[in-house]
Amino acid sequence: MSRLRCLAILLLPAAATATAGTPDAAAGAALYEAHCARCHGANMVNDGRSFDLRTFPKDGHDRFLRAVTQGARLMPPFGKRLTPDEIEALWRFVSGS
Repeated sequence: MSRLRCLAILLLPAAATATAGTPDAAAGAALYEAHCARCHGANMVNDGRSFDLRTFPKDGHDRFLRAVTQGARLMPPFGKRLTPDEIEALWRFVSGS
């Protein structure tokens, strides 16, 4: 691989380097800002009126998918608004993986 290509890959944002169809945290951050920040706060920092996603268990993948898809308590379901890949990208952002 040429040095120029290597440099270009390093300088591209993470979303641009992800394989098509592969959810990533950068895409999840954009989805979070569009769909979640209103209630859960910018960068997951909120005023305590909604669940603090910074404390979401890192091993809670299935719980997260269920809550986002079906809704939880006062949170509406997003299963018809977001694709499974988008929900997975949100998980990657929230979980930091």
